[in-house]
Amino acid sequence: MKKWLSFGLCLVILCFASFGFGQQALAKSSGKLEKTYFGEPQKLTAPLNQAISIFNGAVGTEDGHRVMYTTTKGFPAKLNVLDIEDYKLLRVIDLEDSENSWAHEVTPNGDLYVATEGGGAKLWKYSPSTKQAKLVYKFPGNLLPFLSRPMQRARCSSVRIPGAKFSNMTRLPLR
Repeated sequence: MKKWLSFGLCLVILCFASFGFGQQALAKSSGKLEKTYFGEPQKLTAPLNQAISIFNGAVGTEDGHRVMYTTTKGFPAKLNVLDIEDYKLLRVIDLEDSENSWAHEVTPNGDLYVATEGGGAKLWKYSPSTKQAKLVYKFPGNLLPFLSRPMQRARCSSVRIPGAKFSNMTRLPLR
């Protein structure tokens, strides 16, 4: 019983000792804050509601200039065509009902294919001659689209997300 009583007494003494040190630190810091002045709030810009991200891109030729194609994440995703010789943004094209893209591929004939997701997996084709993007294919179900070019034969493939089994792939030859 005496051991428990002495243990409790030591615990109470430690609590009061630490309480005193905390009050001293609090008193010192409150003096510094009293001398700090913050001005009136200023409106800087509209807050960002979504992050702008670029995951992938491809390089091609358009009107004799080397260009880079990339898609920025957003609602909708936006295909950007950039002149990489003159460092200029040439055009921005909305990819309706898409959210982002992980894959861009320029085929040997110069067309660009973009695999998008968000609102369902889709395959888009951008023509450098018409300067327009059109929806080529909408993949059924919940898929993750990607593009590959094994041995210079461009393909668009998709993988079903549940289990991500490659046996559930849809393959489209790109021409």
